[in-house]
Amino acid sequence: MKTIAVTFRFSFRTLNPTAVYVVWDLAEPDAGNCNFSKNLALLNTPNTNDFFNDLSLQTNRPQRLFFKFRYYDNCFSQPASYLLTKSLPDPLVISDFERPNNEGEEQNKFTIRFKISYLTYFGQILYIVGSLPELGFWDIKYGLRLFHSGTLSQNSKNDGLFTDTRFNWQVDKTFSNLPATVSYRYVVVNESAKPFIEPGSVRYLQFSNEITCNFLEFNDVWRWNEPAQSLFSKRLFDETLFVRRSIGYPMIGGKTQDDNVLCEFCAHCGVVGRARRLFVLGSIPELGLYSPNKGVELKPSAELQWSASVAIPRSQFPFEFKFVAVGGADSVVWETHENRVATLSDAQKNSRLVTIDSWHISFANLSFHGSGVSLDMSSLLDSDLGVISKVADWAQKVGFAAIHLAGLLDTSAMTSEFSSLPLSGFAINPLFADLTEFPGAHINPPNTRENIIVQKIQYMRELWNNNRSKYVEHVNEFRETNSFWLSDYERLCYERNSKVESNAFD
Repeated sequence: MKTIAVTFRFSFRTLNPTAVYVVWDLAEPDAGNCNFSKNLALLNTPNTNDFFNDLSLQTNRPQRLFFKFRYYDNCFSQPASYLLTKSLPDPLVISDFERPNNEGEEQNKFTIRFKISYLTYFGQILYIVGSLPELGFWDIKYGLRLFHSGTLSQNSKNDGLFTDTRFNWQVDKTFSNLPATVSYRYVVVNESAKPFIEPGSVRYLQFSNEITCNFLEFNDVWRWNEPAQSLFSKRLFDETLFVRRSIGYPMIGGKTQDDNVLCEFCAHCGVVGRARRLFVLGSIPELGLYSPNKGVELKPSAELQWSASVAIPRSQFPFEFKFVAVGGADSVVWETHENRVATLSDAQKNSRLVTIDSWHISFANLSFHGSGVSLDMSSLLDSDLGVISKVADWAQKVGFAAIHLAGLLDTSAMTSEFSSLPLSGFAINPLFADLTEFPGAHINPPNTRENIIVQKIQYMRELWNNNRSKYVEHVNEFRETNSFWLSDYERLCYERNSKVESNAFD
């Protein structure tokens, strides 16, 4: 079995200075507990009570990680577990915070309102899974269930849910403290089907320990798969084309005046370029009244995400806003999306902090331009194959994440309009299979091209019909072990073939 590799990013927030550890161990998938024989010391962030560290694990079979946080020498968080079944490309965030010993103890509570608009069908329910125990530690069975506006109850009316009607799924969750970090995503759960996990990047936020408001509101947008254009920039060219100094993930918090709302604008954008800067403009003075030279600049963070914080008077809600790219050959380029709207659930709340998630930003006039490395495999002799590793080493040093081996891609439906692209017209095409490699297969004369193709198609169909279950099993196994690149490649092929006239597939 292929090695399973997962990096866990642990974070913990205490009320007072101390040392924090993660006590952990690995056990069999169906184990209910373990010995907790290993320790990982978390590193303190200067001038805070926040602690972080990574734990990288590799295993050649599914295993269950048991863990709990230890602080103040003999205080422990509730034990939890995570089942390792497949490798993850990005670190998995696990976060928690110190909780009061007595439930009746006076404490400053924080309420987070999650809001998202998503069209569901009968029997479908939205859940949130994430890095906190209240979010199930990424286990859908223990995730946080959202309420739908169509099932509005008197309790949800009293709580103020759905006073903002733009979001049809909402839920409030109260915490005794705020964690240093929270990471989460949405999941559609259907009793009769496999859960559908929201694609796109996982949401990741950091909370300042100076947050003065006790009501936070997350206005989220469902994160669909990124278009192929962003796939290129993210997977292949981000280190060479979009080299920017990262400010890290958004830090939520800070002090604001009582009549202000602290708005955190979060967006995802790959095609901006070196010479341009990203701004948010809007219909209110705080966002420049749509004047590009008076807008609020967003700063780049990890994974091509951008963010900016701005204090906006509560009386200005709702307001409209838009993103623009400023600089370069075109001085100002507006995003193609219609005007976005920022709203509040309940204007009577005295304290409020709002994050506004805008997911992917697209600019019609900004096209992707990139460069890469391509090797024509037909020009290499057997003795030359060693040069591939040398080219790969060089490409990695200069910042490329991949090289193209011309002639090894799948059959393309490209027309002559795209003939300049280095795509193969014969690789992986079963019609070019050598039937002498298959037992019992032979070609009956006459050996004309048309007759050979007909016989090959007939033989391939017989192979499929006689071995369907075995082939399906092999395909599913291949997809499972190669999912880390197949999903991106499928999106690339779809984007590529969508440029071809439909009759090319007939």
